[in-house]
Amino acid sequence: MDNTYVDASTEITPKISVIVPVFNRREFLMKAMVSLKEQTLNKLLYEVVVIKNFYDDYLDLKISEFGFINLFSDGTMGDRLASAISQSKGTIICFLQDDDIFFAEKLELIFNKFSENNEIGFISNGFEQIDQWGNLIKTRNKIIKRESFFSNLDKRDLITISFMIKNGWDFNLSCMSVKKSIIEPYLSDLRQIEGADDSFVFFISLFQEGSLYRIEKPITKYRLHNSATNKFGKIDVMLMKNYSTFKRQVKTFKLLYNLAPNKIFKEIIKSGIMEREIVIEIVSPHKIKIGSTYSKIKWLVNHNHTSNMKFIIKLIFETIISTISKKIGKYSYYTYMKLKFSENNNNGTGN
Repeated sequence: MDNTYVDASTEITPKISVIVPVFNRREFLMKAMVSLKEQTLNKLLYEVVVIKNFYDDYLDLKISEFGFINLFSDGTMGDRLASAISQSKGTIICFLQDDDIFFAEKLELIFNKFSENNEIGFISNGFEQIDQWGNLIKTRNKIIKRESFFSNLDKRDLITISFMIKNGWDFNLSCMSVKKSIIEPYLSDLRQIEGADDSFVFFISLFQEGSLYRIEKPITKYRLHNSATNKFGKIDVMLMKNYSTFKRQVKTFKLLYNLAPNKIFKEIIKSGIMEREIVIEIVSPHKIKIGSTYSKIKWLVNHNHTSNMKFIIKLIFETIISTISKKIGKYSYYTYMKLKFSENNNNGTGN
C-alpha cells in the first residue's frame, strides 16, 4: 500500500534515515531488516543504515541485496549512533534496534506526521512486546484514544514533562523518530554515552526547538529476551547486569544534566539520576552508604515528578532491608524483578 507519489525521474534525497545499531547479536537482525524492506512507504523516501561491530558474510550480503548501507564501528553505542547519523542523508532519523521490528506502515505514518506539521521535532509511538520467538506478550501502552501533541511552550512545563515520562515517551529507541537538525548539534555528546540512548534522544528533543508528538497506536514490536534485559539469569548474573547497566545510564543522565538549559529540565533529570544511584547501591557488592542513600530517597519523595509512589516505596523497602542484610536486600530486588517479568510474560495482550 504505497500511497506516496514520487517522480522517480528526479534524484531524491531520502526523507527518512533508519539507523539500525548492532552490537554482537546476529540472531534477530534479519527479521528487523525484513520489516524495513516491507515498509509501505515509497522506497525512494527512506534509506536504511546498518552499523555493526562485526562482519558476517551472510548478513553483509543481505544488507547489500536489500539496498541498505552497511557500516562498521567497534565504538560504544553512542559512537555507533553518532557515526551512522553523520553519514545519513535523511532529514528525519528513525531508530530500530536489531532485535526489534517495525510494523509495515510505521515509516509511512511517521513520514506523513512530519509532513503534515513542520513544527514537530520528535515523535514517540506505542509498541507491542514480543518474546524471542516473536510471539505477542502484551501491549505496553495505555488505552489513550487521542494522540498527544506538546508545543515548545508546553514542553517547558514540569507537569507536562512528567506526563510524557510517566507515559513512556522516553522509553525504547525503536519507538523514537527525530528531526536530524535537532540531534545533529549534539553528536559529539552522543559519542560519549554508553547507555540510556533512548533517554538521550528524548531529552535532547526537549532541549531543542520543536514540538513533541505521540502516536499511541503500536507500530513497533519490542522484543524481550535474554540478552536484551536485566531480568534473566541467576541472581549474581542478573544483579551484575543491573549494576553495570545503571552505572552506564547514570553517566548519560549526568551528561544530560550538564546540557540541560533550565532548572525544570535539570530537576527532572536529577530524579533519573537519584533513582538509578539508589538501585546501584542496592545491587552493588558493597555496603549501603546509609546517609547518602537516604538523602537521595528523601529528595525523590519531595520531588516525585516521574516515578509513581509504588516504585519509590519499593526502593525504600529494599534500601531498609539492604542496610540490615545486603544479601537479603539483593534477593528482594531479584525476586521483584523475576516476578515482574513473569507477570509480563503471562498477561497476554492486557494493558
